[in-house]
Amino acid sequence: MPLPTEPDALRRGLEAQLVQHNVATLIDSPATARHEMKLVSSEHARKVGRPEVDRSGYVARSTVYREAMTRGSSIVAAWTAPSHWRTRPAKSKGDVMHRLQSALVVTATAALVFGMVASVGAQGVDDKNAEPESILFVGNSFTFFNDGVENHVQALAASADPPRALEVTPAAFGGATLATHHQMASLASGAPKQISSGAFDTVVLQGDIPEIPERDIGVFLEHARSFSEEVADAGARPVFFMTWPYERLDWVSLDEIVDAHRQVEAETGASIAPVGVAMANALAERPDLPMLGADAEHESMAGTYLAAATIYATLFDQNPEGLPYHPSSLSEDEAAFLQRIAWQTVNEWHGGAAAE
Repeated sequence: MPLPTEPDALRRGLEAQLVQHNVATLIDSPATARHEMKLVSSEHARKVGRPEVDRSGYVARSTVYREAMTRGSSIVAAWTAPSHWRTRPAKSKGDVMHRLQSALVVTATAALVFGMVASVGAQGVDDKNAEPESILFVGNSFTFFNDGVENHVQALAASADPPRALEVTPAAFGGATLATHHQMASLASGAPKQISSGAFDTVVLQGDIPEIPERDIGVFLEHARSFSEEVADAGARPVFFMTWPYERLDWVSLDEIVDAHRQVEAETGASIAPVGVAMANALAERPDLPMLGADAEHESMAGTYLAAATIYATLFDQNPEGLPYHPSSLSEDEAAFLQRIAWQTVNEWHGGAAAE
């Protein structure tokens, strides 16, 4: 529908569009629903490499209203939902509505300043409320080991009730870091080309900080920021598969790996699947169930299954406990334990805010 030219009318028009796209859930359930409005200049975003985010709003978990973009304008009005941010519940229905209206007025004012004349309709609002359906997994042998973590995530999803159908595609090469993947940008099979194709609604990015030749966490941060921006530009959700320290390359600790992913999370709004933390939690409780194999670097089957369960919990913001799928080499008891650890870790990563 055409955007009106007066601020109040524009606010009402955007409200109608947002309610049409399930923002009514936010208003009707203020105790649990959270939302966040970000208003960014795409020109500024290009300069700084990431969008500016107003974190005073509310985050709606597992929901992204992204790129409500006006044609020919440098203003992007976006409703985002990185499911990892720790958020606080709305105090009241009126509090939520007040913030919603305030954000919309800011949107209207900025739009008028920049002379925005466009339409917001089905083509203008990209509703990301739907669960992931097509996922690209970018990584190295930590991703493709033990038949591929992507296939275990797919199997977990298929075993849900009702089943979740996922299309999974690997872009994983032995020893590859995120920098390595960026060096393959010219290849049709390379991750950058696959991401920019727009064929995926979610991209899981597995960095391997210990493998970085320069032994500099800054290299990981640089390429994590770039990939996050590329994934977002393609209309998809970036999710980082956090790995773990290992003996062969022991220059970095788990705490440093965690801090690096926290920084990526804060700067880019990407989701984090805290697999390395989940492994440490599992070992603390059951040291008899090894997370790594004989080389003390790659996952055991238990480690791969824990990674898959942690990624599943991050992707869907759902507890994987009780899902019937598990590899035949793991007992039901072991699988149940790993599912519990995965959910516990994801929940703790989000400050206890994950949905039940």
